[in-house]
Amino acid sequence: METKRGNDARWLYIGSFGKTGVEPQMLLDQCFAVEAEISFEHPYPTGQGEGKAYWRLSNTNTHVRPYMDGFFFGQWFYAIQVGLYGLLQSAETVGATEAIRYATDSMAVMAQYHDYALWDAARYGVPSLIPRAQRLEELDPCGAIGVMFVEAYTRTGNASMLPIIERIANAVMNVVPRMDDGTFYRVETMWADDFFMSCPFLVRMGLLTGDTRYYDEVIRQAKGFHRRLWMADKRLYAHIFFPLDGVNNGVPWGRGNGWVIFALSEILISLPSEYPGREYLLQLFKELAAGVSEYQNEAGMWHQVLNEKASYEETSCTAMFVLSLARGIRMGWLGSEYLEVVNKGWLALLRHCVDLEGNVYGVCLGSGCAKESSYYFDIPTYMNDDHGTGIVLLAAAEMILLLASFNKAQATMGC
Repeated sequence: METKRGNDARWLYIGSFGKTGVEPQMLLDQCFAVEAEISFEHPYPTGQGEGKAYWRLSNTNTHVRPYMDGFFFGQWFYAIQVGLYGLLQSAETVGATEAIRYATDSMAVMAQYHDYALWDAARYGVPSLIPRAQRLEELDPCGAIGVMFVEAYTRTGNASMLPIIERIANAVMNVVPRMDDGTFYRVETMWADDFFMSCPFLVRMGLLTGDTRYYDEVIRQAKGFHRRLWMADKRLYAHIFFPLDGVNNGVPWGRGNGWVIFALSEILISLPSEYPGREYLLQLFKELAAGVSEYQNEAGMWHQVLNEKASYEETSCTAMFVLSLARGIRMGWLGSEYLEVVNKGWLALLRHCVDLEGNVYGVCLGSGCAKESSYYFDIPTYMNDDHGTGIVLLAAAEMILLLASFNKAQATMGC
């Protein structure tokens, strides 16, 4: 065995195995799981109660623990999973099979080590890989990751993903805190972001399982978020609602509104066309599309705080609006009057936000929350931040699909 430890470790071992109350000599013909299959992906039942064992080095008190290095592949983090979703959708749009495989393999490796990671955390306290998978008590470690597991499962049929999908669904439906009317919240606050971190996954669960409870949950959430965050005078969503005060912060954060319109477009694509409540969701999408279009600036960008031009031009919300409006036109939810908005926004992304090497600029870092809009002015941007790269790829994919739909329509008309 090769090791970088620079010591005299020469082999691995695992054990002990047995059966409670059975004499050792009676176990000589007993085949334990580790003898049938040598694997580093999971601990092995020892045959002694609920005990499990994993590999150790020959050195005293030295344990082997798998570790996944890297910043993007196989990482259980919502922004990275949104990035993977953008990579997957854009790769399928242009037929980039290697990138498709990268995205599905990224989910497969997390499924491969999921059970080990839970065992490792229980044994050592701090897990050696996918730490955010340990506690599914809020929406950030659930929704976007759940979306990608469903997307990967439907493409690969990898059955090891199904228990994880079910675990995430149970957390969203039964663990995440809710207000009295069932709307998701974070106890002290409620965020527009969480509409995306829940409902695109839930609508996919409805498709995957055929259980309409998931569709009903999506519609309930849409009503709850709209009731608390919609600002009719601005035709935009506030970012934060404060339950103790009973008011929202009145700040139309760009990406917050991006999360909502992006989520609505994802829901409308998946929800059955005749399902009760779909028309309500479509109306929300149209209202928000009209609202955000009013705040596009002359350069084609949208601002960090949508109604405050003194705030900086922000890339992720611009890309979210471009992709959602382009999708709306392509799917027939919006009219051709939005074409100018979409084209102007897409050209702005190309001119101001993406360089020739594919680097993405001007993406707001992950946000906290505040009651004052000045807080959002001061959040810095970062090149290639995970909150924007996948979204820009999705916008590119939607622009390609929109153009293809126009070409198809012209061909059908004989033009």
